[in-house]
Amino acid sequence: MWKKGLLDGVPKALPALLQADEIVERVGRVQFQPLAQMASPDRIRDQIDRFTSEAEKAPEAVLGELLLALASLAHEKGLDPESALRGTLTRFREQFGAMEGQALAGGQPLVDLSSDEINALWQSLGRRKDMV
Repeated sequence: MWKKGLLDGVPKALPALLQADEIVERVGRVQFQPLAQMASPDRIRDQIDRFTSEAEKAPEAVLGELLLALASLAHEKGLDPESALRGTLTRFREQFGAMEGQALAGGQPLVDLSSDEINALWQSLGRRKDMV
């Protein structure tokens, strides 16, 4: 008789970060160490190095592993990665919209500005200089 697996109830239709969070939660119930070990800052730094390496043959797979490791770290810290990303996206959209509005108020759409002008405008808002 086939029994339902631990991950069978995680809907594949969920957004990927929600899926990752649920999977991390479920495998944590059985103390599955490989996933928990992915969340170590040293392992995450190694994955970032692999991702940014010119020699990396499968950057998309490495990025996926990195995102899973970050979701695992978030879970370990009691954070919801989906909410964290949504909050950051909201702040980014607000700051970008303010920057765009400031450019338009000066008579120039962003597409007419140089990257240096755009960067200066971004920094001039001063609300979230660490955003990007």
